[in-house]
Amino acid sequence: HNIWKTPDQDPAVWSPSALSIMIKALRIRYTLLPYYYTLFYKAHTIGSTVIRPLFHEYPKDKIALDIYLQFLIGANIMIAPVTDENARQVQIYIPSTEWYNYETGDQYLYQKQFINISAPLDTIPILLRGGSIIPTQEYANNTKHSRENPFGLIIILNKTGNAEGDLFYDDGESINTIKTKSYYYAKFKWSSADQQLTINIIHNNYSHMSNLILDKITIYGLQNIPSTINVNNKEFQPKTRPFTQIVDITGFALSMDKNHTLTWSKTESMTIQIPESVSTNPKYRVDCFPEPDLTNYACFARGCNYDGITEIDHPSCYISLEKGGYYVTSSAEQLSDAIIQYNLTRISVKPNLNPSSKPSLNYRYNRRQYPSNVKELLTTEPNEFSIYGHDSDHLNVQISVSGTDMIRLTIRDAEQDRYEVPVPIQWQPAAISTSTKGKIQFEMTETSFGQAGFRVKRTDTQTIIFDTSYFAHGFIYDNQYIQFITTIPSTNVYGFGENTHHSFRHILRNSSRYGIFARDQPPFGQNENLYSTHPFYMSIERDGQAFGVLIFNSNAQDYKLDEFENDQSILTYRTIGGILDIFFFAGPRPEDVIRQYQLVIGYPYMPPYWALGFQLCRYGYDTLENMKAAMKRTLDGKIPVDVLYGDIDYFRQQLDFTWDPMRFKGLPEYIDWLHTQGMKFITILDPAIDSEEANYDVFTEGQKADIWIKWPERKNPQFNETHNRNMLGYVWPYGKTVFPDYFYPPTKDWWKNQIIKYHKKIKFDALWIDMNEPANFDTNKLQPWNWPHPEPWNLHCPMEEQLESPRYKTAIHGEYLSDKTLCMIGEQKDGQGKVYNHYDVHNLYGWSETLSTLDALRALENKRSVVISRSTFPTSGAYSGHWLGDNTAGWPHLKYNIIGMLEFNLFGIPYVGADICGFFENRTEQMCQRWMQLGAFNPFFRNHNAIRFIDQDPGSFSPSVIDSNRRVVETRYTLIPYLYTLFHRVHITGGTVVRSMAHEFPTDSICWSIDEQFLWGSYLLIAPVIYENHTTKDVYLPSSNERWFNYYTGEEQMKLGYINVAADYDYLPLFLRGGAILPHQQSAMNTVKSRLNPMNLIIALDKQEKAQGNLFWDDGDSIDTYQTSKHNYFNFNYDKQRLLIEPWTYKYTEMNDRIKLEEITIYGLRNQPKEMRWNGQELSNIKWTFNSTLNVLKIQALALDLSQTHKFIIS
Repeated sequence: HNIWKTPDQDPAVWSPSALSIMIKALRIRYTLLPYYYTLFYKAHTIGSTVIRPLFHEYPKDKIALDIYLQFLIGANIMIAPVTDENARQVQIYIPSTEWYNYETGDQYLYQKQFINISAPLDTIPILLRGGSIIPTQEYANNTKHSRENPFGLIIILNKTGNAEGDLFYDDGESINTIKTKSYYYAKFKWSSADQQLTINIIHNNYSHMSNLILDKITIYGLQNIPSTINVNNKEFQPKTRPFTQIVDITGFALSMDKNHTLTWSKTESMTIQIPESVSTNPKYRVDCFPEPDLTNYACFARGCNYDGITEIDHPSCYISLEKGGYYVTSSAEQLSDAIIQYNLTRISVKPNLNPSSKPSLNYRYNRRQYPSNVKELLTTEPNEFSIYGHDSDHLNVQISVSGTDMIRLTIRDAEQDRYEVPVPIQWQPAAISTSTKGKIQFEMTETSFGQAGFRVKRTDTQTIIFDTSYFAHGFIYDNQYIQFITTIPSTNVYGFGENTHHSFRHILRNSSRYGIFARDQPPFGQNENLYSTHPFYMSIERDGQAFGVLIFNSNAQDYKLDEFENDQSILTYRTIGGILDIFFFAGPRPEDVIRQYQLVIGYPYMPPYWALGFQLCRYGYDTLENMKAAMKRTLDGKIPVDVLYGDIDYFRQQLDFTWDPMRFKGLPEYIDWLHTQGMKFITILDPAIDSEEANYDVFTEGQKADIWIKWPERKNPQFNETHNRNMLGYVWPYGKTVFPDYFYPPTKDWWKNQIIKYHKKIKFDALWIDMNEPANFDTNKLQPWNWPHPEPWNLHCPMEEQLESPRYKTAIHGEYLSDKTLCMIGEQKDGQGKVYNHYDVHNLYGWSETLSTLDALRALENKRSVVISRSTFPTSGAYSGHWLGDNTAGWPHLKYNIIGMLEFNLFGIPYVGADICGFFENRTEQMCQRWMQLGAFNPFFRNHNAIRFIDQDPGSFSPSVIDSNRRVVETRYTLIPYLYTLFHRVHITGGTVVRSMAHEFPTDSICWSIDEQFLWGSYLLIAPVIYENHTTKDVYLPSSNERWFNYYTGEEQMKLGYINVAADYDYLPLFLRGGAILPHQQSAMNTVKSRLNPMNLIIALDKQEKAQGNLFWDDGDSIDTYQTSKHNYFNFNYDKQRLLIEPWTYKYTEMNDRIKLEEITIYGLRNQPKEMRWNGQELSNIKWTFNSTLNVLKIQALALDLSQTHKFIIS
């Protein structure tokens, strides 16, 4: 309708495209008219609304009260129209029930959240509510004709798999049909438990209904598709709409004037319908030419499609939907009570090429007729598809479960043994029973082209957490190229490493492919592969549940994450060796995921107490006097410090297990002095051993035991210069180096003996193992960058070897796999008959050295000690810590510090930290001041920089910055009892010490992307300033039933959500979450002294005026004090004016003589106390104060014996 003398606006006046869009909208309306009509019937007879706001259905949802740009038709259809010009998406609020997209059938799992959904011009965002059945009728050009058409039912299942609805119908025109009862009314009910749909006519006095039929049922939310629907003893086949979860059943022509019951039979897998049209949609393409130098000829030679598209992430050479993948050749076979196996066979089909369009590559011709450049690229016979020509024809797929929340999927070549990761893990498979359902379950799927897909889904929400079905044609299992592509039900993906990531949550749009392969590569801010190998990721789903996936493979590999439709993402994973061994961890909380993961890889190592103190290091002290000067500056600044390091510059000619007798004369005596002051000394060790140094027993003893990595017998390019096939390289020492093979048991003995002998000369307390990727300088180049001799020499790998030059190198940095490391054909052995190529075990080198190093350290003085390793692998966290490598003194690296720290906590290595103030380049005073604040909350807290750069130890600055450094380090020392307790907790039950906001508040969508603040445990929030010249900090405090307090003052933060906090250069914002009881001690110059100070408690009350906390305490250095019960464990509980302090375990009796509970501070008391009682007695002689402005109570001078139980009543 429009006004006189204005342009026409009836639908037909617009362009053909606009008209088609309007017709589509009208057809939807006409289809839904039976539902509309039934709503008007109810409004007329019982009083109700037809159109209603969200709060009408969700009156307790405060957000719904303000929603006015979307509305409901009845209770079950939501409309969210686009109301802004040129908009192509719309923001929708999803209330707290199941809602599905009308067109795609996708369920919106974000509940009580705003989401953005695509809304192109031809789309009306329409959502359907779970639990409803909506009657429809096929549209026509007007209602006279549509009322003669067949009916349909749209069934939208709720989380229990049920739905119901109704239909009112009459002649549509007569007066008082309700009063005269000349109408039809029926109810519909879908029951998953009964496996049936019932159509029950309540009233029918409308004769024309006998002429109308029900001919279509559409179902949303089915997880298991019925194999058949039985209607009046006739079976009908359900059909799945392509790329949706919508199922249609048609053709049964049921009379509307009769009751009906439809039953169905279940199947355990869904056939994924993949239409041919998808092959033209770049989003679904699987790359058929992952290496460079693509040509159309090369693409056709593999039997793939080529169209020349060059857009990012859209491969122009891609696999046809019907060609790739494997099909199931046998039903599930129970190998044991704990393992189920499927057998797969590779799909091989003839390429479908058009000779006229590709005359050079008519597959009917002989190979000799191909152009010469194509002949070299052909990898298989013309009637097959293969990328590299060495695909496994038959695979065994084995499924095992552990507990109710872990599944293992192992895929092996059925015909030949392949390398498998030799790292021991703790997998305890449980008997698989059909009567017992775990939190997740595995399903085999089948595409419409016959390929097998792998799917893992939740049993409660039915969320599919892993699904290769839509990309089943991209599953490749080649000798040196394994690939799978899976969907992930969220865009919140964390983990994978070690790489430099610019955000903790992966960036999906235009993302890069990241390589994983241990490399001596500083984190310069690009996407290079760094020192460690951790193919583990965690995802937080849209409803806040989380899951984790470990791909247990040690070969060179890469991963790519991309956006996908419906707020999902896609993972493309590739590896060039081994097998696929994938573990799934159900969560559902993020912390549950990490604990489950650590059940497999081992709980984290328990560091000694002193290792949580501040540590001072640099490469470039150059003399003992300079080393002493750095320590003196630190002590003069009254800055607590526990550890001093020696880097390779204190060695004689960079030789392991030595020290320079001239430049570091007196070092043993200085280390002894450090020990008398309560401090420790850590020395560095590199694996590369000089093979040319005269009278160097470290080498000669290793040579005698024949422990070095070797060339294979068939290929030794260094034949004329090496002994016993030892592979020679060059690193820091002046001579050519050999590399210990830590897999070989005699190597472990040799390494232990060297450490024990060296300890007799230098009383080090722990070891820092560096360069253990292993690093070798400038492999394959003319000579190493630091080669000291006039005649060039270097390690050159035989590139004609398949292991040195795989057809697919993965997305790792450098031209060859062997760049900056050893040759891939190198051999290592386990002493039990197995020989490994370095190609397979390269990523395990640091892991294997770590185990040998820790074993040797513990043999020295039977103390816990600690190993800091640069290269790590899953399970390393059970034996060592990790530092984040040779970073740079630049502001972006402060954020990289936070991200790396969060990621390694996911990887099971919570003892982690960065080189504070940066390793390379010269620091600025402001940056170092801010980094010391951040560094004070790295679990591994070390200041370290490189040779030839200016001093950056905390005492080398202006007086104001030295004072700032002192105060933040003191804050760290006061909190070490809490930090030590966190480490104890993860050591015995698994989990994280440092965690992201998303980890602790997974249902808060704002937290999903936050990575510039973090938590210690659940309660202490650290918000460092990480940008130059900033003197404020934007901090997010989750507001869902939470209280937050300023850590320093106890002032409650009344405004929650995002707040802007003043943060002058000497201030680090810290917040304490309500519900916490934190143990803390007064700081001292090192932990030996601080451990003697009285214990104190900070209690931060939550909204229910409750709080809880613990303290673990032992001697701080002995091995396995928890397992041997040589420890104390205290529980603190505050509940509505009552504080209970209990020693749950008290076996470390030395504590009672030294440490008392001195002070209790309570944040968030509502009222000033009138009376306090302790163990039934009034505390009249105890000093206490109450700050009524801050609502903080402080009780002092208690001197309580912690071996006893104490009860306080504060009223």
